[in-house]
Amino acid sequence: MTELTTIKCPVCGAPLKKTSEGYRCRHCDSRFTEIVAKKEDDLLAVLDKEKQEYIANRRQLLWEAITEKYLSGEKIIGICREIRLYLPDDFMACFFEAANDKNPYVVSWYLSSVNKYSIMPYRYIVADWFVRTAEKKNILTAKSFITKMFSEAEHDKYIKYVNKLEELEEKLDEGVFNPKIPRDVFIAYSSKDTDKIVDIVEYLESQKITCYVALRNLRQGRRAKERYNAELYEAMKHCKCVVFVSTENSRDLDCEALDVELPYIQENLPEMGRIHYVTDRCKEMSDAVKLTLEDFFEDRQWTETKEDLLARILK
Repeated sequence: MTELTTIKCPVCGAPLKKTSEGYRCRHCDSRFTEIVAKKEDDLLAVLDKEKQEYIANRRQLLWEAITEKYLSGEKIIGICREIRLYLPDDFMACFFEAANDKNPYVVSWYLSSVNKYSIMPYRYIVADWFVRTAEKKNILTAKSFITKMFSEAEHDKYIKYVNKLEELEEKLDEGVFNPKIPRDVFIAYSSKDTDKIVDIVEYLESQKITCYVALRNLRQGRRAKERYNAELYEAMKHCKCVVFVSTENSRDLDCEALDVELPYIQENLPEMGRIHYVTDRCKEMSDAVKLTLEDFFEDRQWTETKEDLLARILK
């Protein structure tokens, strides 16, 4: 049995529900003991109603910012500082400001300064963040945190997080997210065609053709939004050719592949090989799209099968 309360969630600012085990947020699914929830309510009680609403709003914005696909450190830090104007010791604001600092060691310094029991209500959020964003410089901090917060009380969670961190560490060691590693092909595509792209990349790599494809090789973690274009451009410089996967989705001027990536290659990498791989024909294209493709591929014949695509790449 749950009952809506006036106590706001310390994570996302939504009203908490009273349960038989304490308090739960139905928006972000955070759980709190009665002591933690009441302490939070007492902290906000000293603020006037307008400031309380301000804090709740900023917490909602912070939750949205830390769950975006590509994370903006500048945006997250800005929201955290707005929360700390009225709640200077707020854990979520302090942690995420530290976690998005340009210096990756700042977050370990912050965590070492906070009492373990103050972190406990937020341990899942912190662990999930580390699994998503940890870098080689703070993998040890992430492992230390997970061991400290989970190994004794929740061994199954401990194993789950350690395994995910080890998978991430392996990818970092292999250079999966390193755009400077030379590869054969840069795949330009629409994010709406993910299934097709996975199939194409798996086929090419089974034939020993190395690929850079954003959905796998572009890191979505800490400060990803600030590094987004720079990492794509760097990856293009280290690929021998570009394969534009042409679909109704990618033949759209709003698609980054057509609007950003191909123009960048045209202007900065004129000698890069170019292959137009058509997976479905479009009955009609706008004049702007036609001109863009004709100019980029210079009337080169497109390919329509994976086998022909492979032959063109090898050639």
